[in-house]
Amino acid sequence: MPTIQYNDLLVSNSYLKEKYALSNYKQYKKNQLPTLSFVASNTLQQNNQNFRIVDDKVNWINSNYIGLRLICNLPSTKSLSQIYNAKFEYQLTQKNTEHNKIKAELDHKQLETDYEKALSQAKTNRDIYLLRKDSYDKNQQLYSEGLIGIDQTINSYNAMVNANYSMISSQINVELAKSKIDINNKIK
Repeated sequence: MPTIQYNDLLVSNSYLKEKYALSNYKQYKKNQLPTLSFVASNTLQQNNQNFRIVDDKVNWINSNYIGLRLICNLPSTKSLSQIYNAKFEYQLTQKNTEHNKIKAELDHKQLETDYEKALSQAKTNRDIYLLRKDSYDKNQQLYSEGLIGIDQTINSYNAMVNANYSMISSQINVELAKSKIDINNKIK
């Protein structure tokens, strides 16, 4: 029995999608939180009644301030729908990850079952071929002694040939199952 490694490529992909959906969900939720900002300004302005003429005689007034700005976002339908869609997407990717874990385990067991089935079929077909060959050999001896007709000998020969074809086909199926296992082990 060849070693069958657990292929978690699909599970890893789903897990990364789940992390991405979680980060989107957190981002949309945090966008609704209030923000506190530090603001500062240092400007000069001139109080002049005539807006077109710059008067050099009028003094420039220094206008400086510092402070904190609190911004509270009011929830809108767009922001709420983004949050609920992101939450739904995250839950969907969680379920998808669970589904892919189960699928990976089933694929692993399926590869093992397919190999065992092909191997069992090959053994059975080999035994059938050996029985058909023995039957043909005995019928050939009986025909050479004149105890049975040529039609029974030809029928036993055809049965042996068909059993040989089945044996070869089942051996190819064993090799196919081994190839599937090799591909599963190589792709990570």
